[in-house]
Amino acid sequence: MKSSKLNILLIEDNPDDQELIQEYLCDGDFNVNILSIRQNLQSGIERLKKKDIDIVLLDLSLPDSFGLDGFKEISANYPEIPVVILTGLSNSESALEAIRVGAQDYLVKGDYDPALLFKTINYAIERNKMITSLFKANLQLKEARSTALQLVNVCNIAREEVEATQSDLQRQKEGLEHFAYVSTHDLRAPVVNLQSLLKFIDRKNYANEQNAVIINKMDITVEQMSETLHDLIEVVAVTKEAEQRKPEVLKLESILNKVILNIEQLVKLQNAKIICDFSKADQIRYVPGHIKSIFQNLVTNAIKYKDPKRDPVINIESTKSNGYTCIKVQDNGCGIDMDKHGKKIFTMFKQLHIDSKGKGLGLYIVKSQIEALGGKIEVESKIGKGTLFTIHLKDQLNGN
Repeated sequence: MKSSKLNILLIEDNPDDQELIQEYLCDGDFNVNILSIRQNLQSGIERLKKKDIDIVLLDLSLPDSFGLDGFKEISANYPEIPVVILTGLSNSESALEAIRVGAQDYLVKGDYDPALLFKTINYAIERNKMITSLFKANLQLKEARSTALQLVNVCNIAREEVEATQSDLQRQKEGLEHFAYVSTHDLRAPVVNLQSLLKFIDRKNYANEQNAVIINKMDITVEQMSETLHDLIEVVAVTKEAEQRKPEVLKLESILNKVILNIEQLVKLQNAKIICDFSKADQIRYVPGHIKSIFQNLVTNAIKYKDPKRDPVINIESTKSNGYTCIKVQDNGCGIDMDKHGKKIFTMFKQLHIDSKGKGLGLYIVKSQIEALGGKIEVESKIGKGTLFTIHLKDQLNGN
């Protein structure tokens, strides 16, 4: 049976060996389209630049190359072309080393016939095709696995955001619960499918035809995951638009000054002193109405619940910490009994002071506004000493 037409490059400087190979290639089993003969490595490499060669027959002892140097240069520049080494008995060890580093096969000069030459050339070409296919399949597998892992990570982040939003925005509970279901079910199911498919990959024989079927199924699964993720992102975007939240880059000192102006009469009446230091974090990308409400509630409470023995002093400072803008609001007021009220400070309609005239909504509103945008609030307090509120606002200056 004849092989398909081949373009063969013979790099050999011995005229007798050249003539013998030419004679063998004229055998009836061969169907040679082009036989290019070059007597040194550099002229052979120049011939390869035409990119029409199917296989190279390479002598290890050339005028401008000896040993593995010639093979390594061809392999580095034309890794897709199979190479069969031609060697004498004295160079057989070098031939074996060439195979270890990528050559397809070798022939010992004077120890082969047309049938062996035919078999060696065709097997080398077929093996090279299998290795090339294996390399591409392995690359696709790595890319698919990387994509799957990235999507799993995005899924986890999306699910955490949904769960947080669920707890803080009850008026959108039904829509958010649906989003949580989609993010955990529609993304997790394809991930589990990918993990199952990975287990069926034949890693001992990547040329196994079944691998191609599995990789095709993985491609389909990854595409489905990508589409689902795109839909989830759109849902999140619609939700935020519906809430009409438009974060802006805000100067913290400017917002605080507006709040102080709004409660100017209360500040003067109680002879309150407000000290601020925003030098370490002077701005934040946030919803203007929220940050103003947070400042106004905390400053107003600090003044309203002052210690009757001293004028109120309120210290406000900001820093950056782990991707958050941290704002501390500390007063010298009457303090809160943490043993009694610690777990209920931010509860709706909870009044912490007997003589309070408020509705118990201020701290609840503050907590809701902070957590709605991924932040958190902490409180420390001692009776007769004062209270410290530490606010962690998710920093969105970089568009996060």
